[in-house]
Amino acid sequence: MKLRTLIADDEAPARDRLRGLAAQIPDMSIVAEAQDGIECLELAETTEFDLALLDIEMPELDGLSVAYQLMAQTSCAIIFATAYDQYAIKAFEVNAVDYLLKPFDLARFSQAIERAIQRRSISLQDRLGSIRQVGHMWGDSAHGQRLLVKDGEVLHVIHTDDLIWVEADGNNVKLCAKQGIYFQRMPLAMMENRLAGSGFARCHRSHLVKLKEVERLTPLFKGDYLLYLKDGTELRLSRHYAKSFLELLENASH
Repeated sequence: MKLRTLIADDEAPARDRLRGLAAQIPDMSIVAEAQDGIECLELAETTEFDLALLDIEMPELDGLSVAYQLMAQTSCAIIFATAYDQYAIKAFEVNAVDYLLKPFDLARFSQAIERAIQRRSISLQDRLGSIRQVGHMWGDSAHGQRLLVKDGEVLHVIHTDDLIWVEADGNNVKLCAKQGIYFQRMPLAMMENRLAGSGFARCHRSHLVKLKEVERLTPLFKGDYLLYLKDGTELRLSRHYAKSFLELLENASH
């Protein structure tokens, strides 16, 4: 079985180079390419892959932040391919298979890929144990989910039980939690997928809200409503989402 590989690099020549090297390794198959970190995570939602080849300095979302998110969502191996050596220690903190410094040749690239293949070949029991450990740290738990949010050089772990509402801000989202306000480089649609099963619903094209935080609502006009949350926040429930939202709200109250 070939090593299904995703490439993420904001420079087209770099992606071309990685694709060319991969073409010379029979055990590799490039299944997707991303131009930045956001696109990489979007592809992770729909594409199965065994290995992620990540640049570090990318627009929208850097490679290290992408790696942390992939740790929570997948069991893929990660190899960083970058021109910067100062991130090596942080790279191995996310259990990266290898750290390739540009420029590198086919021999060095093949060595890294061989390590990824060996990583994939570990016993099923060991792999499941590794996935459970990552999930305990960053992902699903019996009481909800954890989101990893980057603030400068600081990484915050936000439990979905503490999250109240989410607002779209371009390609970013604003997260209102009991601890405060946070920002994440992620489209609202992707965050909605991440929060599936956590008691959130779309009330507007720009907002997600936790159903149990809704205290009351009043009708406005043309089918819209005004939502009043327990923390005093007021959000618009648009008529486009009203029917499904009200059904979910009613079921959540039972």
